[in-house]
Amino acid sequence: MTLKEFLKKKKIPLQRLSDMADVPYTNVYELANGLVDIDQCRFGAVKRIAEACDVTLGELYTMCKEETSLPEIKGGTLLIKNKKYYLRTGEGENVKETELCRVNKDNRQFIRFIAESELEMMERQKEIEEIENWRARDTT
Repeated sequence: MTLKEFLKKKKIPLQRLSDMADVPYTNVYELANGLVDIDQCRFGAVKRIAEACDVTLGELYTMCKEETSLPEIKGGTLLIKNKKYYLRTGEGENVKETELCRVNKDNRQFIRFIAESELEMMERQKEIEEIENWRARDTT
């Protein structure tokens, strides 16, 4: 069950939750609608929301993670930060995060395609750079 479904079942409007938790309405709205990842929220706000909902931090975390669950992408990881989707690629010191698009209902339906397209473009750019490096070596 997502946080939004939980609130609907308990008949708790977002504004009431905001008031009960003493957390700005926009923060509650964004969390309940999967526009931000709970990992990016302040601990104090998350704790107050959990207390206002009468659930544990773990239960709230699970509800919010279900809300923001992202498809697995071969070659990268999808993230939500600051109301935007990001694609994380690479490992260790070579980790790179590329902003893909804003989080909204339309983009949520196509985020896998958007991410896979970005990965393909990265791969093509890498191939172009390798060809250019090969040509540069060949001319010297």
